[in-house]
Amino acid sequence: MIEEVIEMIQYKTMYYPSYAADLNAVQENGLYLKYIEKQDHHLCSEAIKQNPRAIKYVKNQTEDLCLIDFFHKLFFIQFHVVNSCN
Repeated sequence: MIEEVIEMIQYKTMYYPSYAADLNAVQENGLYLKYIEKQDHHLCSEAIKQNPRAIKYVKNQTEDLCLIDFFHKLFFIQFHVVNSCN
């Protein structure tokens, strides 16, 4: 686990130094939000859309970000229930 964190930090420093790169990173893996110091609403919403569990790394959890999280989780549950019944 610690090795993975160190690797992610090194990877971020080498390959994701800009805002645009941070945006690409959270669009690929929403949990990457954990390593972003300067978070804005757009970065956070993209992270949550990619992975609703990213909400726990949002520094300023606004109502609309929580709603995005809620609806993505609701969709996920409905999708899995429907598919498991077929």
